[in-house]
Amino acid sequence: MRFFICGSALRGQPDHGNLQDAEFLGVARTAPRYRLHSVDNQHPGIYEVAEGGIAIAGELYELTNDQHAHLISTEPPNLYEAPIELDDGTHVSAMIYPRDLIGKLGWPDISHHGGWAAFKAAEPSAEMSAELSSSTAAIGAFAAGAVATGASATGALAIGALAVIAFAAGAVSVGVLAVRHLRVLDARLERLEIGELTVERLTILERTEVPPAT
Repeated sequence: MRFFICGSALRGQPDHGNLQDAEFLGVARTAPRYRLHSVDNQHPGIYEVAEGGIAIAGELYELTNDQHAHLISTEPPNLYEAPIELDDGTHVSAMIYPRDLIGKLGWPDISHHGGWAAFKAAEPSAEMSAELSSSTAAIGAFAAGAVATGASATGALAIGALAVIAFAAGAVSVGVLAVRHLRVLDARLERLEIGELTVERLTILERTEVPPAT
């Protein structure tokens, strides 16, 4: 029997082995009549809609009876087998997720990705997550660096935010800036590269206190 795969059993996904040595027939796509949700970030939940559907990317396999029985036995809870329509008008079997459970459990709609593999590819890798954590620590260090120059705690936090703004704007130099109760007369902006992420550090060289506006 022909079976449409669109989730964690795709090639390159962690459960591909559940297909055993089933014959790969090629990439496939559903007719644009379905929505795609992420179920606990573990597998997709798809269901048919009358309007607003998309074509979901997947793969088509030829399964023997034994392969089919094994695949069904490994499927997560709540999924059920049902026919779906492919973009060429033919119908094959696939795993469907109950639409009422999507709403009840609040699984997010990821239809804009067009498929499960694209959705997973768009997730930050573990390495990127570590880099983002490092960048957060670096931004905190900006504020600490401002304190070391003698700035007030309020001014230090503002300088930390200023560094992020300068990075977003692609700034390479700093002129005269007013930050809350602190006027920066001279400062040095340094670039810090963390993997593919670039963050810039602002060091206050000369400053003066400005009385709060009344």
